[in-house]
Amino acid sequence: MHRIIVLILALLAVISPIYAASFSVETTVDKDKVEFGESLQLVVTLTQEYGSGRMQNLSIPQISNIPGFDIASTRSGQSTTIVNGVGQFKSQVVYELVPQKPGEFTIPAFNFKNQNGEESSSNPIKITVMPPPANNSSKNDANNSSDESNFEQSEPKAATSIFKALLMMGFILLLFIAIPFIYLSQRAKKIAKNTKWEEDAVVLEAKNSEVKSAPIKVVKPIRKTAKASETPKTAYTTKKSSDYNLGDYKKMNLDNPELQKRIELAGETVEKIRKEVKKVLVGQDELLDFLILALVSDGHILLEGVPGLAKTLAIKALARTVKTNFSRIQFTPDLLPADLIGTRIFNQKTNEFQTHKGPVFSNFVLADEINRAPAKVQSALLESMEERQVTIEHETFKLTEPFLVLATQNPIETEGTYTLSEAQVDRFLFKVVVEYPSFDEERIIVKRMGLAEKSHQVGIVEPVLDVKDIIALRSLTQEIYVDDKVVDYILRVVDATRSPRDYGLDLSNYIRFGASPRASIYLTRAARSHALIKGRAYVLPDDVKAVMKEVLRHRVIPTYEAEADEIDSDAIVETIKQGVPV
Repeated sequence: MHRIIVLILALLAVISPIYAASFSVETTVDKDKVEFGESLQLVVTLTQEYGSGRMQNLSIPQISNIPGFDIASTRSGQSTTIVNGVGQFKSQVVYELVPQKPGEFTIPAFNFKNQNGEESSSNPIKITVMPPPANNSSKNDANNSSDESNFEQSEPKAATSIFKALLMMGFILLLFIAIPFIYLSQRAKKIAKNTKWEEDAVVLEAKNSEVKSAPIKVVKPIRKTAKASETPKTAYTTKKSSDYNLGDYKKMNLDNPELQKRIELAGETVEKIRKEVKKVLVGQDELLDFLILALVSDGHILLEGVPGLAKTLAIKALARTVKTNFSRIQFTPDLLPADLIGTRIFNQKTNEFQTHKGPVFSNFVLADEINRAPAKVQSALLESMEERQVTIEHETFKLTEPFLVLATQNPIETEGTYTLSEAQVDRFLFKVVVEYPSFDEERIIVKRMGLAEKSHQVGIVEPVLDVKDIIALRSLTQEIYVDDKVVDYILRVVDATRSPRDYGLDLSNYIRFGASPRASIYLTRAARSHALIKGRAYVLPDDVKAVMKEVLRHRVIPTYEAEADEIDSDAIVETIKQGVPV
């Protein structure tokens, strides 16, 4: 018996460090003595380590009042590292403080609490604010005024007026010379640039023709890794929040009031859709938001969740809000590709083959439980989803716009499912993981279904827009302004999925394949739609972050090592979201 107790205590001693978590908060200043009128920096750093590969999102509460000081500016940063299954999350906020008056001041200790209820306090810091040196400015002013008075007394008034006139004439002459010179130089640069583009296009075309004529070689992909001597990209891509001038983003909003009016009308339309769907859908606000985003973005959506979470109900309700064609395809193991796209049938009366179109010829197509059909049936949707056309034998048919595929699937661990291929999944703009409803939401669901009312049936949903309205919404999305700085941020995020070490992220062992350029395109499109729904004519980095996980989670393929350490694609995307600078 004593041996068993000793063995249990030993196992607990080994296991406890794995799941233990260290949580600490530290405050530092760059200097503890400043002159009145100077500024200092207060750095608040939160650090927490997690065992067994589990990561949490922590943030430092904003400090709005520090006695004796004014907060001039604030900037923050976050980073997450994962080593051998142990994750370390670090969040840092830098405050620029300006003293209000000379004297002795104490920056108090700050108390913080993590998601587990653990508390940690920072250390108080004493600051000495010294008064400015006296009589320096007054002496300089006196000397300057005396010198100026002596100069004015010694200078003749006539010479002064002549000198000013000559100076003005010289300035005007310089303008007449400089303006034509600048115009001609800029035009010469433009012509040279266009010539260079034409030359590069000729060279590129020649290279492409050579590549097309060359035999195809199978090359094993090599994961790009940063050398130890290389400088991480974060060293020169990190920007302060002040670098993003909101005036650049708002210029289209200010210069085009007609556009802002159309955006307000679009917001009203979205609210009508939301109100109608909410007649039958309880909770699941995130699911509904991304369904509307997919409708506006002209992108297909994949919903994943266990049966019974109202995935099919939400899609059917959304389709009811639009006056258009809707078809539902129930995917089963015995389904054939012809059951989706259609086939050719021989007509004995006319002795001719006639084309019988399948259910894919609709505006809204619900692919219910898409992963319960084999790969041959799943691939039948590739052409229709990407090229908006269907080929039956040797005849190609164009699909009518708008065309939207809304698919549902069960988790891959569920029995009787077939994993979707990477090519198939990549055609979806969003992949949304549907969670269980809350306790109160499920109470409402039970009451609705248990009573003899029809509040859960989609028949009560009324149409609020037609095909023209959808096309107008998608056209309006293209007018949303995306600044070059936001585009660069999107490109850095996607590039971090391929080369995480370049951004100081220890994820190379966890990423098998990163996202393709289609992810950059879709991320930009989704950010535009998110800005439109929020009532803005411009895209902010927050719009990119809001849709980042749903756009990238099915495009980042984890390694077997990541699965062993219980690190999934969501954790990888979240780490990139926190680690890549805006």
